[in-house]
Amino acid sequence: MNLLVSLQGAWTHDDPADYALARTTLTAPLTVSRTDDGFTTSTEGYVNDATGSVARGLAEVGHRVLAFIPANKHYSFSVARKVGGFGNQRDPENPDWGAVEHFLDLADFELGVPSVLRELIEKGVAVHTSAMLLEERRASELAYDRGFARIVFATGTLAQGLNLPATAVVIGG
Repeated sequence: MNLLVSLQGAWTHDDPADYALARTTLTAPLTVSRTDDGFTTSTEGYVNDATGSVARGLAEVGHRVLAFIPANKHYSFSVARKVGGFGNQRDPENPDWGAVEHFLDLADFELGVPSVLRELIEKGVAVHTSAMLLEERRASELAYDRGFARIVFATGTLAQGLNLPATAVVIGG
């Protein structure tokens, strides 16, 4: 798979010299079908898998990835589960981890059941959607900002004014 990359930081210009195609070893599902008019390709039904695959591949080589999955506020959780994790990120000795735990404890209390976000963050993957409690969103933001999570799968809720240390952004859909 090739990725279109910005060479100048933010995607604010349309000068072709500011962009390049980068070859990668990443793979993503694609279907090819024959029609009366010829062949068509599609990622339909695979957009979330492709987004997860690209995000995981980038994280595995050291990037901090912000992956937007705008179609549905629940897809971020399913993609995060499929991506798996990066080993146990839990660090009880680190005060920053303690702050993440406190937000998750508050979420558990408010929900009345353990938040599924806890297991994802402990594996190095965060989620941020409007379907979550404020405490869960804050736990995800903090876990990503402090380096406990390498990937955050989000809807547009995260794009509204946050400054996070992403080195790669993937936009699905």
